[in-house]
Amino acid sequence: MDARITDSTLIALGGLIAVVALLFLLITKFRWHVFIAMLVPILLFALVPGIDHAVFITAFETGFGSTVRSVAVVIVVGIVLAEGLKHTGAVERITIALIRWVGEKRMSLALTLSGWVIGIPIFSDVGYVILNPLVHSAAIRSEVNMATMSTGLIGAMQLTHAMVPPTPGPLAAVALLKADMGSVIVWGCFVSIIASFFGWLYALAVGPRLPSPPSTEFIGQSFVEGWRRVETDFKMTLAVIARLFRGTASMKSMSGPLDIAKFSGEAARQGAIPLVALMAAISLQLGIFNLLPIPVLDGGHLFLLGVEGLVRRDFSLRVKERILQVGFLMILALLTVVLYNDVAKNLPARWWPF
Repeated sequence: MDARITDSTLIALGGLIAVVALLFLLITKFRWHVFIAMLVPILLFALVPGIDHAVFITAFETGFGSTVRSVAVVIVVGIVLAEGLKHTGAVERITIALIRWVGEKRMSLALTLSGWVIGIPIFSDVGYVILNPLVHSAAIRSEVNMATMSTGLIGAMQLTHAMVPPTPGPLAAVALLKADMGSVIVWGCFVSIIASFFGWLYALAVGPRLPSPPSTEFIGQSFVEGWRRVETDFKMTLAVIARLFRGTASMKSMSGPLDIAKFSGEAARQGAIPLVALMAAISLQLGIFNLLPIPVLDGGHLFLLGVEGLVRRDFSLRVKERILQVGFLMILALLTVVLYNDVAKNLPARWWPF
């Protein structure tokens, strides 16, 4: 006769209900990690009177050990992939690429496809928390409600999370049923992408009927909007530099420390976000300026290395010193002009002797 953990049907059924209830409570209420939330109720069940501890330990080691052994490599790879996507901004970059591919006019479809991709390696709730600011901003920009914009995204993430390894549920099913991992991945992707598409159609049909306005507090908080702001500032800075070199822009438009202090004070009075945005813009402009092919700057060093590579020889130390001296004089002249303009714009006219 096979050894049993307990001979009592009441203890077995009651323990199963209690374990599942505690599992849901720990995950939904206390936000425990899924693995810990599964492990704790099982270990607590072992303390119930009437449980054969020796048989319980053997069953736990055999069942848990054999399951993990068969999918351990996939679990590790999935964890590494998920953490990499979460902490490197790859989730947002995937979303940006899909928005550009599908088009902003079909933003909800782009988010649905993004959810289908992101839900494979990342827990669906984590993915939605990362994309939540973008969803609100996209809904405001597209003039639709949250039900229309987010239903396809959430449905797609839940589908791939539940059907495609390496998330825990599909992996456990593969191990218990001894299914072929590759076939499960292929068919899971195939079925989930079709279901995601119909989920997007359902959102278009039903979403507009549900009152779910987006929140304006998330505007400007998404990675996508931040990236667009950086891209716009980058292009504007390059355009100003080009006009300065062509002589179509006045040197008086350049600002120095006095102007920066004045702008910083105005931004600080408006709040922390405008101040941080100003600091980011100044840092970006300084970074672009540092890459210009002017000796002494990093861009000048890179330009000099490129020239040496083209002529296939190193310049002498004396030549390099002369080049750096010329670059230093250029920077000094530019600094003098900027400071002069800065003082002229910010000091009262009566202070000037000329």
